[in-house]
Amino acid sequence: MSLRNSIVKLVQDTLCRGKELPVGDSESLLDAGVIDSLGMLELVKAIDKHFHITVEDEELSPDNLDSIDALTAYLKSKGVNE
Repeated sequence: MSLRNSIVKLVQDTLCRGKELPVGDSESLLDAGVIDSLGMLELVKAIDKHFHITVEDEELSPDNLDSIDALTAYLKSKGVNE
């Protein structure tokens, strides 16, 4: 499974309760109402567990976590190549 597909599945399972993600890869999860502050914490916990990385406090920003594209770039920068 590609990294992008793994991220989409993780977001769907964590934030959409398994339903299809209602946004495109570059669209804001915040603006679309897919994620809020509590959802952000749930997503970070799921990312930590699934990809075996630690999302540092200073990395908790929309630049890294607000879209599938942003998440993909962020995880690649952390050395994730799944």
